[in-house]
Formats: sequence, C-alpha cells, structure tokens
Amino acid sequence: MTTIKTGLRIAVLPLWLAISMTTAHGQQAKVTENTAAVNTVAAQPGPVHAVLSAHIVRTKDGKELLSEDSRKALPGDVIEYRVIYRNTGKQAVASVEAMLPLPEGATYQSGSARPNVFMARIGKQKEFFPTPIKHQVMEEGQSKEVDVPSSEYRELRWNLGELTAGESKTVSARIVVPGNVASALPAKPVP
Repeated sequence: MTTIKTGLRIAVLPLWLAISMTTAHGQQAKVTENTAAVNTVAAQPGPVHAVLSAHIVRTKDGKELLSEDSRKALPGDVIEYRVIYRNTGKQAVASVEAMLPLPEGATYQSGSARPNVFMARIGKQKEFFPTPIKHQVMEEGQSKEVDVPSSEYRELRWNLGELTAGESKTVSARIVVPGNVASALPAKPVP
C-alpha cells in the first residue's frame, strides 16, 4: 500500500461560506460546487475532498434542529460548521489536518468542537496550543494558571491523521453570531 503524504487546510471566511484550501505543497483548491448552504472544495491535484456546511442551531419542543441556510442567522444565533473530509483516491493519505478559522467577532461555543481533542490559536498569534489553553495571571501576589476564555479562540485545528482509501472523517464546531457581523451578511455566498 502506498501512502500519499500531504496536509490539508480548509478556511472559512466570516459566515458567508467562501472557502479556500491549500495542500502542504502550497497547491490551491477550488470551489467545485456552490449552493446556499454547502460548498465543496477539492485539492488540486489530490484525492481528499472536503465538504463544508454551516447550519443555524435551533431548539423546538426540546429537540435540537439544524437549519439549512446559515445566511438567515441573527445576532446571538448559534451556527454549527461541519466539514467532512473524504479520501476519494485509491491510496491512503497521511497527515491530514483540518483547520477552521472563526469569523471575526464570533465566539467559539466552548465544548462544541468534535472531535473534542483539538488545538486552537488565540488573537494574532501564529502558533496553535492544545486546548484548553492556559496562561499565567497574578492573583494576590501569586502566579496562577488559568484557562484562556474560549471566546478568544480565533482558529481551530484537528489532526485527522491518515485517511485510507474511501474513508471520511468529520470535524465540527459551533460559534455564536455577533451583532456586528450578522447584519453584514451578503445575499449569497462569496465565490
């Protein structure tokens, strides 16, 4: 069995589902399908395809429902981003990483990431840290380690490892829509 060594990155631009993807070799991906709720991207060339969907999370009669059109999100709504990575090739692909930047002003909903083992980047820092991210604060003259609030997370990253031929893996995370972004949503996804 031959394994293709690659790394994939998927980036979601603020709330309107414009997508870019880059392989470890710097190759750009392109949008191959574009609908109101789902965009599909594929590495050029490569066997791993990623499908992103974004849904508003609603509760009705005590049950959680996912809407089909996240463009109707209002301030305070929760949006779930879900990305399915599928190896459509005939060989395994190693070192697949899923990366999900969070929209400007949006707040990551703590505990919503799946798988729940992931790394995050805060602020304008370039490096990722295991979650929960810790930092030192001084309290009554003593140094104390505390969690960085998940609202400060700006990008999430999962190590998906190897995708065998035909295998797929899913990552997801939820954000809370800020008041200043929802009103600026365009009428359709940005190409």
